[in-house]
Amino acid sequence: MVLVSSAERNYQERIRLERMRDNSNPFELAEDKFQKLFRLPRSAAFQLVSDLDDQRLDEGFIPKHLKVLSALQFFAQGSYQAAVGQDNFIALSQPSVSRCIKITADLIVEKLLPNCIKFPMTESEKLIAMTEFQELFNMPNTLSAVDGTHISIAKPSINHPTAPGNLFYNRKGFYSINCQIVCSAKEKIIGLNPNFPGSTHDAAIWRASTINHFLKSNFLSGERNQWLLGDKGYPLQPWLMTPLMAPTTEAERAYNNYALNDDNHYDVEIQDVNIVVEEENQDFLIEARQIREELIQTHFNY
Repeated sequence: MVLVSSAERNYQERIRLERMRDNSNPFELAEDKFQKLFRLPRSAAFQLVSDLDDQRLDEGFIPKHLKVLSALQFFAQGSYQAAVGQDNFIALSQPSVSRCIKITADLIVEKLLPNCIKFPMTESEKLIAMTEFQELFNMPNTLSAVDGTHISIAKPSINHPTAPGNLFYNRKGFYSINCQIVCSAKEKIIGLNPNFPGSTHDAAIWRASTINHFLKSNFLSGERNQWLLGDKGYPLQPWLMTPLMAPTTEAERAYNNYALNDDNHYDVEIQDVNIVVEEENQDFLIEARQIREELIQTHFNY
């Protein structure tokens, strides 16, 4: 009798969710309410549903816009999947939310990543990128800026054979992925590397990155006047301009404060950076210092 009652309750709950789901259209929400739930403007979310058009989103009885929006709400809130499903505007079971998240995430990677996150490779793309930095920040020859951000994760298993949990414990005191992000002057993400645990220093991630190797190859091929900007957590290289550790002149302070937004908020382990710098090719380091000095004298010596 108890089993019958439990099955009946589950059935009634499923019917209730299906009715709520079928009668729900979150796109009819007010713009401020929509952005609070999904962290995107309504027009951007609608465009995303259109861009992710795929047979996998059409399978089953859940409308494809609800599949995408349930994933967006999970991404935006970082909450439990069950809580997302119980939202009156989504109304899906936890297993359904889980499937929606996977399908949507897979499609974003497959369909959007190759076209939307692109580092400037052609001469015309590089020219556009450098022009934007020149016009917005008075920084010549700059392709983009790089930094790391910690994405919080649940505590991993300490006993994992290849990636024990302690590797993910960062210096800020929580478990994370240290994701390297490269962005344009207009704050568009044009490169990212989410493959390192939270204990990995920004400089070590940069040393292993494809963009670093790409720029180094370009430099060795004769492209000497283009670089990225990085904070004090990165090594100075001819293709990566960083702040001076101890600026003494007005021009040097202008370079740090204006061009690199160095407001002394960087929490950097200087010892680690010094180790990286010592390992750099000394010829590269000497040339990088010459490039930085010329940049300061030419563009910041008012």
